[in-house]
Amino acid sequence: MAISPLRDTVAALAKRIMRGPSEQQRSGDRSVVWACAENDAGDSAEAWMETQEPYQFTALIGVRAIERVLADQPSGVLSPSMAFGADFPLDVPGTRR
Repeated sequence: MAISPLRDTVAALAKRIMRGPSEQQRSGDRSVVWACAENDAGDSAEAWMETQEPYQFTALIGVRAIERVLADQPSGVLSPSMAFGADFPLDVPGTRR
């Protein structure tokens, strides 16, 4: 997509065709997330999380992540759970495990 006219055309087409849900459609939505992990020994763990509508959750967790990075100043390559702890998503109102 280094060719500017092509990039602009694709962006305009995507904007015209792809639309997210309206605020009214999102207002009562919830999300359920399931995660499962297994180590080399075959031990596994899983967890479920329920939270508010995905667009709203993404915006809120993104702002919280920036605030935590500015406050804690973690260094290195870290996953969110390594940087902020496994319960970090639970800081978003309406989120529960």
